[in-house]
Amino acid sequence: MSERAPSPFSRSSVLALVVVGLGVLLAILYFIAIGDTGPRDDQNGRAHAVSNGLNGYSALAKLIEADGMDVTVSRNKGKLETSSLLVLTPPSLMDREELKAVIERREYVGPTLVILPKWGALKPNSFFQIETEEEEVKEGWVLLGDMSIPSWAEAEEGVLALGLKRGGMPGVTGNGFSIAEQIFGNVDPENVDAGAEKQKADLLRNPQSFTTRYPLDALSGKLPTAIGYYAEQDISRAPLIMDQAGRMIAFSYEAPDYYVDEEERYSDDYSASNWVVFVVEPDLMNNWGLADEDRAKAALSVVRNMNWGDYDGVVFDVTMNGLGGTMNLLTLAFQPPFLAATICLILAMVIIGWRASLRFGPATIAARETAFGKARLVTNGADLIVRAGRLGLLAEPYIALSARRIARSLGVPKSEPAAIDTALAVRAPDEPSFSQRADELRAAVKPTDILRAARALNDQTKRPDRRS
Repeated sequence: MSERAPSPFSRSSVLALVVVGLGVLLAILYFIAIGDTGPRDDQNGRAHAVSNGLNGYSALAKLIEADGMDVTVSRNKGKLETSSLLVLTPPSLMDREELKAVIERREYVGPTLVILPKWGALKPNSFFQIETEEEEVKEGWVLLGDMSIPSWAEAEEGVLALGLKRGGMPGVTGNGFSIAEQIFGNVDPENVDAGAEKQKADLLRNPQSFTTRYPLDALSGKLPTAIGYYAEQDISRAPLIMDQAGRMIAFSYEAPDYYVDEEERYSDDYSASNWVVFVVEPDLMNNWGLADEDRAKAALSVVRNMNWGDYDGVVFDVTMNGLGGTMNLLTLAFQPPFLAATICLILAMVIIGWRASLRFGPATIAARETAFGKARLVTNGADLIVRAGRLGLLAEPYIALSARRIARSLGVPKSEPAAIDTALAVRAPDEPSFSQRADELRAAVKPTDILRAARALNDQTKRPDRRS
């Protein structure tokens, strides 16, 4: 018999293929689960925590992290229930009721910092080409346009009834040109009024100043421009940062059931319970604003004051800016509490694979389905006769075969029934003769009767071999 050919792959090669394939599969499942299946549109010109444009807040996230806090950028709406400080940067056209519900739910969960949108922005080279001599325009950079009050901030009542007003330097409105024209200096005299150049100089050279209020650190500085918004004073609001005209550009809401006298509220030593803080002037905290050291200190003071207790984490939500991940069963499999079951399943798969790679002794060669020899031939023939229902046809051949065997055993020259009966009568006079046994077999019809008669004839055939 020829030997089995050796395997073309060694055990180590097969193991390496299995391990690499399993690793690739797990990596694909993991990246699908966290939503990292390809490039993201993070640098889309919007104001959020991963944007590096002038209106973005990536610098704020890095500043807070450098201050020793644990910063997380959340693409999961479930993180809106975190007990850590939650920073929200909702867009101008966000649904008002949705934002209101998020803020009100967090009243007894954790502090919330809401930074209002201010600038309209577009990507460079989207509508016209921008060329600079110093460096090329990088991905994520934006051109700031006109200001607009967010639609959700114009509620008549509730936490979003902010009462925003357009403010700034006296006599400076900011109308007639955009911030893009301020930065690149491409004001077209034919398209703006005669006062545009003067307004531009006022905006950039004479920006309005700001001062912080207790409990923040005593700080002051200049805003990037002379135009912006402020919130009306209200008994439920505690001012945190004021502009040069004494108007609130950042304030905190107290718990709804806590009331103080208005004169006490606006005193220098008043400290509010800041369950939610609104930053009306985003230039205090966006990438443009944090280019100045004084504004960076003020922004960090707000975050430190809000991160009360033993919490040292800050979560920046970007789901409101359209960067949320899609939830599915695979995503849930890699998140608590299902993560434990997923790890157990992976370990079980590893153990099963390891056990399957082990052998209990040498490999065996499987036997043939059909064996060679007379025994197999007889067995196959008998099975065929049984299946065909022709068992009765075996009676005469079996009688003839039995007669030859018993005649040979008795020493009878011819296998004739009469001679066999005479010889058997001498040895066993009390037993039936061979002819009687043969007739019983011929007369049997049912399979059980045929087998019984054949067995009796077989016993009689074997008995003469025994010598008493």
